Amino acid sequence: MLVLLGGGCVHGPLHGLHALVDGEQVKIASFGTFLVRDKAKRIGRNPKTGEEHEIPPRRVLVFRASQVLKQALV
Repeated sequence: MLVLLGGGCVHGPLHGLHALVDGEQVKIASFGTFLVRDKAKRIGRNPKTGEEHEIPPRRVLVFRASQVLKQALV
């Protein structure tokens, strides 16, 4: 499900936070899209010692800028 935010000083951002916790995308017009991705567990390595260890699965927040924002920054 996609949640569109455009108005509301307090209710819009709070609704967007709840949507992200639920795993939904949050799109802010002319700004970009926030989404949560699940990353699988993987093997990491300590670069100093070479020792391997398991990195547990996790959820990460990802932001993709809109074309409007990208053009404004150029």
